[in-house]
Amino acid sequence: FAIVIIAYCTSDSPEPSLLTQCGTLTSDATLVSLFRSNAAPLPCPIKGPLEFTYSQGEGECNSPRSRAEACTQDSRLLLRYQACANVHSSESVGQ
Repeated sequence: FAIVIIAYCTSDSPEPSLLTQCGTLTSDATLVSLFRSNAAPLPCPIKGPLEFTYSQGEGECNSPRSRAEACTQDSRLLLRYQACANVHSSESVGQ
């Protein structure tokens, strides 16, 4: 059993440029998700362990670094987001 998820945002503007579109996206922009069930799992092209930073629109969370780790299933990647003291409402979570 596998689920494929595609997420995207839409705009009311007719054919906006990439620069214009990126400038109008906010952290609370409507996100549309499409799910596909019964898809064949594929090996994840990203191999952990890796470190990364992230932003939730209130500043970059860069210390401590978050981690991406390989899972026991080759088609999955475990993302461990670390809480940041300098970013309000951040919390540690694994997905």
